[in-house]
Amino acid sequence: NTSSIKNRDELTLWEKKYIKYFRFLERNKISIKNKRVLDAGCGKGFFLAAAQKRGAGECVGIEPSSLCCQKIDNKRYNFTILNKCIKAVSCEQTGFFDLIVCIGVLEHLSEPLVDLKVCRSLMNENGYMYFYTHNETPSLFSEMRKRISLVHQLYFTTRTIEVLLKKVGME
Repeated sequence: NTSSIKNRDELTLWEKKYIKYFRFLERNKISIKNKRVLDAGCGKGFFLAAAQKRGAGECVGIEPSSLCCQKIDNKRYNFTILNKCIKAVSCEQTGFFDLIVCIGVLEHLSEPLVDLKVCRSLMNENGYMYFYTHNETPSLFSEMRKRISLVHQLYFTTRTIEVLLKKVGME
């Protein structure tokens, strides 16, 4: 019971954070209602749970951490989690998706180009990909030592993201 209560509180906190992502999708007329949604790097599955509450159809998560996968309450949620790296997934395993989200993941990947190509291959013809990462464009006022993270393998700017997206065939 304690873990269930803690999970519910954690889900509530994450849902508040995800409001900005759902609002962005709505502003751009991207509906998740009855759509197939893939969360690449889903952690404990809280985005998928929030998406289901907002009417998403079938939801699938990819998460390489077996520890995170073990913490997902499969009795409570109705989605599939693949305990794999993104590059180990194929459309034969999952089918195609209307929306693929990748929130706070790109900066942790050693080969983001490879992983984004896989994500692109899993999209429906009229599908969308939404990802969020930090904009690390330096400014005269930034102190680089405070911005460096030991868990981030890469840092992106608006320009490097544009180049990356073009290389995987995204608009």
